Amino acid sequence: MSRFRLLAVLALCLLALAGGYLAWSRLQPAAREVAAEPSLVPMAPLPPARKQELPATAFTAEDRDFIRGLREKFAARIHSKYAQIKAVEQLIAYLMAHYPDDWQDRVYGFLRQLFPALADALYDKFQRLVRYNDWLHGNRAVLQKMSAQQRREALWQARQEAFGADAEEIFAAQRRAEQVRDALAALEATPDLPLEQKMTTYLDAIHAAYGEDAEYLLQSRQTEVMNSFLAVDTVQDDLHALAPDERRVALREIRRAMGMDEAALERWDELDAQRDEAWESGQDYMRERARIQQRYEGAQEEERLRELQDEHFGEEAEIIRSEEAAGFYRYGGRRRYGRE
Repeated sequence: MSRFRLLAVLALCLLALAGGYLAWSRLQPAAREVAAEPSLVPMAPLPPARKQELPATAFTAEDRDFIRGLREKFAARIHSKYAQIKAVEQLIAYLMAHYPDDWQDRVYGFLRQLFPALADALYDKFQRLVRYNDWLHGNRAVLQKMSAQQRREALWQARQEAFGADAEEIFAAQRRAEQVRDALAALEATPDLPLEQKMTTYLDAIHAAYGEDAEYLLQSRQTEVMNSFLAVDTVQDDLHALAPDERRVALREIRRAMGMDEAALERWDELDAQRDEAWESGQDYMRERARIQQRYEGAQEEERLRELQDEHFGEEAEIIRSEEAAGFYRYGGRRRYGRE
């Protein structure tokens, strides 16, 4: 091939490569757009008002009983923005169950019967609640993929957009719970803090978040509040580092700090003793189970394991077999003291 022809072929190849690159580069924005993280759908405008008065004949005897009961339930606190939302939610649930085809057309009429002077304000809450719930439903998949902090920020932005200045009062419980969760997360980040100080920090966060309602929370939800504290990994690290007698004392002091009386403390002591015995037996089982798996295979291994499970767990042996078939080993992980 002559030098001229060779140069011509090379030029054509370079032109083809350049054209391919240009075509590829034009496709990149679209490709990046497809690969981008899904974004939140904006909140829709407020739905059109459907303030329809209802004649007296539109209400059944059951409707009137419901209205009377709901009025009695919320009358004393209906000026609370949170209570207004709760009342509207219960009204929606009733109407959707009894009038699924036209429930929205009945909301205003029922509100006029419930609280005539507040019917317009409550209807506004209804519209805002529907708008917010529609946004939640439309963005559920995207919210689930977000980090906890991103999701929190997105939810608060949406709440404020939907309810304005009332959002803080309506979602005060969520704000308080977030403050307590933040305190628990801070304990995870301070492993060197002594166990007693971790407990004090946690209780201080509860009192700061709930104010005068803190004592009621501690009394009414003692076990839940305690379990949240005991679920913190650094708290479990501290408990695992203690000798058995020291650990029993530490658990007792945690529960006492939660406000438990002597009778409750004694019941928990008995439960801890039962759990200690169960875990000691469970650890023996896991060690023997491992030895069987090392020595036997197939049907012989299965038979030996069944015998071991029957010996250790008696009537619960079948439950243990079902758990292990699903990949869960009750005594195979790290024990969470005070919880199991």
